[in-house]
Amino acid sequence: MKDHDSQPKHARLTREIGVKILTGEYPVGHRLPAEAELIEQLKVSRTALREGLRTLSAKGLVVSRKRLGTLVSEPSKWNLLDVDVLSWMDKTAIHSDFLHQVGEARLIFEPQAARLAARRATAAQVAEIERAFFAMKSAVEQTDRIDADLAFHVGILAASQNHVLQNLGAIIGTALRASFEISDEAAENYKNTLDLHGAVLQSIRRQDETAACDRMFELLEKSMADLGLQEPLQAE
Repeated sequence: MKDHDSQPKHARLTREIGVKILTGEYPVGHRLPAEAELIEQLKVSRTALREGLRTLSAKGLVVSRKRLGTLVSEPSKWNLLDVDVLSWMDKTAIHSDFLHQVGEARLIFEPQAARLAARRATAAQVAEIERAFFAMKSAVEQTDRIDADLAFHVGILAASQNHVLQNLGAIIGTALRASFEISDEAAENYKNTLDLHGAVLQSIRRQDETAACDRMFELLEKSMADLGLQEPLQAE
């Protein structure tokens, strides 16, 4: 990963302003400082500043208004699936309401990804999911646990053979890392869900689509409930 100081100036200022928006330092409706002030604060050229602001606008974080300047957009406008935005969130104290919403989204798409994986996974893909599961069981350090857990879930998305689902791996990574950072219960939850991860793996290996879907739903539901991110849902 590049050091932030080695990034192009417009990328660095885009990140700096983006993080301030995501953390609430620049709240919704806040008018960004005037161009000359930002140039002085961030030590960048007018060209770099304007390029950075265009990038933030494209990500939905800011909007330019005549006679009002550049304003922080409503959260509903933010492109939360943008890779940069997700990475900026990963470096901030992500609010539990965002993780709650990510968890709700995962309950929608991951059980169905597991169903498709049970139907479509190749032997090599099943082996990859299995390797990730055993890495989860043997992981000691927090970073290793997160990496192994992420590899397990991303492996299932890959095995779904659905390109849209495969591209949702970034949002899972952000949620997993943030959960470990903001909750003291994350490590205990990790241990408590190992058996369910194994049950998902076994269902995919047996090509049992219904069981794979149901076990993944149970896994995500338990994880969210243990971390206090939502009231437990009931599968229909």
